[in-house]
Amino acid sequence: MKYPEQVICRALSATPAVARHLGFRLFPMIVPTSAPLPFGTYQREGVEREQTIGLPPGVPKVDLTINLYAASYAVIRELADACRAKLDHLRITSQGVEITNVTIESESEDIVQLEGGDLPPAWQVTFRLSVQWSEAE
Repeated sequence: MKYPEQVICRALSATPAVARHLGFRLFPMIVPTSAPLPFGTYQREGVEREQTIGLPPGVPKVDLTINLYAASYAVIRELADACRAKLDHLRITSQGVEITNVTIESESEDIVQLEGGDLPPAWQVTFRLSVQWSEAE
């Protein structure tokens, strides 16, 4: 199955400034315990479709959250800046999915305690995205 989250994660992983830190460590909601920092997670928050009378439904809009985690503030800021530069108003067609626009609705940062063992706190940046997309014919 092809979905916009997959296309966005691959676009980020193909961006040199992001790949330098994350590689392919962008996971759907749950991170393997063996994954070293930095890494990221993504989660679909919801899907909306424009409703019109007598016409087919409009372009679907997915609300997507991407969380990035790193051991230092310098790394998390560099990673967040690279992701923002790639994501803001992204338009791409890949794997039969056409993303017509990505809007960054908000960005926030925090310090979090990761679960598992005696791990030190990690810096976190959260992006809330609005993604307009359709499956290409």
